[in-house]
Amino acid sequence: MPRLPAILFVIGATACGGAEPTATTHQPAAAAAEGDPHAVCVRAFQRQRACTDEFIPALVDARVRLDRPPGIADQDRELGRDQLVAMALEEWHTDSTDDAIEASCTSLQDAMPPDQQRQMTEQVGRCLDADACASFVDCLIPVVTSQLH
Repeated sequence: MPRLPAILFVIGATACGGAEPTATTHQPAAAAAEGDPHAVCVRAFQRQRACTDEFIPALVDARVRLDRPPGIADQDRELGRDQLVAMALEEWHTDSTDDAIEASCTSLQDAMPPDQQRQMTEQVGRCLDADACASFVDCLIPVVTSQLH
């Protein structure tokens, strides 16, 4: 299956896609270095990791709906959503390590034009202000899907 985390902070965002409680502590976006794109990216990935149980199924759902990467909707029909989510969680185990987060954020920042970095940093920063995982994921998924090409 193609790499699910092909957008913004969606990959390598959190270590070992385990189930952590939804009431996890987080730093507000302002604490993420006052809008520093790299710091906000890292915080977003860390929050995705803390919210794995909500984030990965929502990400898979969005990708299937948009058929991004192409063919994932067919995989969903053939394998079923539960299998697709299980595959994504397995991939997330590697993609969500601290080293993977650092590499992903560096790569994303290097590839993104400054104007787009500012816009994404603002959008993701607002999502980081959400207290609950469900609110964070509901905020972040549209930002992430806007980056799927």
